[in-house]
Amino acid sequence: MKNYLKVTCVVAIGLLFFESCKKEKQGETTACKSAIYGYNMPDSASLLNITGGTCAYSLVNSATGVGSSMGSFISWGLPVQGAFNHSDNCYYVFKITSTITPGSVLYKISASGTVSTYTKSTAGGCGAIVYNRFNNKLYCAVADSLAEIVISGTYFTTNNLVATVHPMRGYNTTVNNSNGDVYYTTGDTTVYYIERYQPGGASSSVVASGTGAWSLLGLKFNNNDNMLYAVTDDHPVVGNHFIKINPSTGVVSSLSHLPGIINVDFYSTCLDPCSNRFLVSTMSYSSIGFDTCILNQYNMSGKLVQHDTTTGLFLGLDVDY
Repeated sequence: MKNYLKVTCVVAIGLLFFESCKKEKQGETTACKSAIYGYNMPDSASLLNITGGTCAYSLVNSATGVGSSMGSFISWGLPVQGAFNHSDNCYYVFKITSTITPGSVLYKISASGTVSTYTKSTAGGCGAIVYNRFNNKLYCAVADSLAEIVISGTYFTTNNLVATVHPMRGYNTTVNNSNGDVYYTTGDTTVYYIERYQPGGASSSVVASGTGAWSLLGLKFNNNDNMLYAVTDDHPVVGNHFIKINPSTGVVSSLSHLPGIINVDFYSTCLDPCSNRFLVSTMSYSSIGFDTCILNQYNMSGKLVQHDTTTGLFLGLDVDY
């Protein structure tokens, strides 16, 4: 962990709701509704200690970041992904604490806040859960493989689909819901790679690469323009850049230098296709360190268009639309 300074965050699992937004695609504008889900840790103790803390389910006004809580589950404050399953209207997230194998317990949380718990039936953990709307399946990263999650009774298993070309790095996964392609970050000590799995395929393929294996954060696919977007950690230089990756050509473009600093230990991102915004939840930096929970919204050029100080640190962000 790089940053151990205090943060006070109200317990919540967030649902940011954009109603009757406009979605622009290929020159056309259509009505679009989206809901953005996530969860919060209650305070600095639960963010940093080994036992985790209680997270609650709530509806958050996207204009203010204020949420109303319902339902709860236990987890630790890591930048894990969450996944909203469009077919059953439930949110899925792995339980993370240092007292269990990370990713060996899976939560399913219904719209009413009912929590179902599933235990992994085999050894080993997993992370970076993502929902594929194209084939109605849940995927995750398992060691250096992409796997499908299968739930049965009170247990779940992971069936490996493909081994990655390079070692998994950062545990970022995202999906093109139009054709089901899954993208994820891999790399070594000096280079990061974007790899792709096509449903039914037998291998993972590299579609893009860049310098800095540990620098790529929050990889997301935008169905409006069929491009990938992410944020870089510019360490050892202070700051972050917003980048676009063309998965067809492999071209990586730096779009802007983001204002503020992203805490790489505690952050989450999502891309809302209805507002066509990239959202970053993190802890802002002041003279005493990372101490304020914020939610920033950027347009697809990387310009900050909305900044909110939230009542909790949103993690595991995901979008349903």
